[in-house]
Amino acid sequence: TGRMAVDIRTRVGKMYYGYNRLKKKVFSNRQLTLSTKLTVYSTTIMAAALYGCAAWNPARKDIAKLETAHRRILQRIIPGADRDSTMTDLIALAARRGSIIEPFESRIYYTGLRFLGHVHRLPDATSIQKLVIHSVLAGVPHSHGRPRHSYTQAMTQAMKRYGIQPQEWERLAADRNSWRQKLHAGQLVFMRAYLADRAAESAARHTARRAQAQQYIDAIQAEATAWGQDPCDLWDDADEEKEGE
Repeated sequence: TGRMAVDIRTRVGKMYYGYNRLKKKVFSNRQLTLSTKLTVYSTTIMAAALYGCAAWNPARKDIAKLETAHRRILQRIIPGADRDSTMTDLIALAARRGSIIEPFESRIYYTGLRFLGHVHRLPDATSIQKLVIHSVLAGVPHSHGRPRHSYTQAMTQAMKRYGIQPQEWERLAADRNSWRQKLHAGQLVFMRAYLADRAAESAARHTARRAQAQQYIDAIQAEATAWGQDPCDLWDDADEEKEGE
């Protein structure tokens, strides 16, 4: 929604503001370990950016904006990373130093599902319990003027990404320890799927680049053949022109 987009932009700005405030004393401090820096980042900047996210129903573009800011800040914190490092690269670099980082999407899903289980276990049928449980179980039909991406869809998507059957969540959430264990296991399910998807996207981009390069080479060979020259001669002529300049 429009309000959600404005809220996301505000939170992204606060993320960069918080990083700049702590950059000199924490994130650029060589006496602190990477684990300490990531702990400070998670408990201050990420916590402030995701405050109240348990009741969110963000669209993909909203999550992408938070992920972009998350990745750019981690590129500055993690040693060995640069501006071209992907989220998969950052996860690997942090793992080599004994640290764990997770995407914003996973944190949003975990917080939302944990809150859903807490509301479900409330002893009395309070107003918030009725509202949330009815919204997720029965689903609120989309009417004119309401957001197309509802809270029901957001929680259903979170359950699927965490490997939880939407039909069984109520039974699992009834026990606090079982629900916690299910969410922790769901984090691993999410990360495996996340890394597999990113690897597939990277392989697809690599294949596309190779195909584009091959098309460029084929075009040069075709032009050289039309002029009756060896393709390598075209490169030699271009080098000679540059040296002459």
